[in-house]
Amino acid sequence: MDENCLAYGIEISDSDWEKTPASIKQLVEKMGQHIKQSEKRLAELEVKYQELLEKINCTSKNSSIPPSSDPPHAEKKPEKNK
Repeated sequence: MDENCLAYGIEISDSDWEKTPASIKQLVEKMGQHIKQSEKRLAELEVKYQELLEKINCTSKNSSIPPSSDPPHAEKKPEKNK
């Protein structure tokens, strides 16, 4: 590693890193890459989740969509008495 590795708040000194066997270095680096990819994917999924929540909570009362496209769980307008 070119710089001290900071993983989970633990800093690995250059001297310790140099003493680490090559197979372990490779494993740590691959795990670090996997964590970064997983964090990126999680962030993407969180954005998509929020978009879907907004979509399912969209009704004719809070948007410009027609009442006929309201989801089944949406509140119905109270019927007027004649």
